[in-house]
Amino acid sequence: MKHKRLFCARSAILLLALLGFIFFNEFKLTRHLSLKNTDEIENLRSRVLFQSNFSGFFNFSTDYYIQTINGDSKSIVDVFSDLTVVLYISTNQCTSCIDDSIEKIQERLKKHPNLEYIIFSSGFTLRELMLIKTNKKLKASIYSITNNRSHFFNKMDKALFPYYFTVNSNLEVSNIFFPQKSSSILEVRYFERLSSLK
Repeated sequence: MKHKRLFCARSAILLLALLGFIFFNEFKLTRHLSLKNTDEIENLRSRVLFQSNFSGFFNFSTDYYIQTINGDSKSIVDVFSDLTVVLYISTNQCTSCIDDSIEKIQERLKKHPNLEYIIFSSGFTLRELMLIKTNKKLKASIYSITNNRSHFFNKMDKALFPYYFTVNSNLEVSNIFFPQKSSSILEVRYFERLSSLK
């Protein structure tokens, strides 16, 4: 009888220890998920604030010219006949950020063939742009704006990140978006929204 009580007591202690261990692990997991969600919310807030800092209205002038990678001058009027997505890259941005944004826009637009995109660049030589086009196997046209600045690009360069925007046939700039290397959720929605505008 005494042994039976001792066995029951030990079993109860083991059960309590096991339940305590399970509860402790559940608490740690819940706390970890809560902190992760908090970090994601804070990250989203900072992105929204960052994005809003660079929002505004801009219209390209009809006498605005850009340069092709072959060195030819081209009127911006001849570039935008319909809503077009533009990826802006600059030598002020990190190489991995540029690579990521190029990879993402190519991947995203496979699912939205109704959208066209081009690349505007700043700071690169024409030879460097040709190498980017060849090495990345880009179908998109690449233009240089290094010799023809505007207040729009001067302001946007302060972001130090690649970004997307759209230009319509009226040369109106809108839909500015900064891609993020660590997440693609908002980017997927961004391109879905643009596709619905076509």
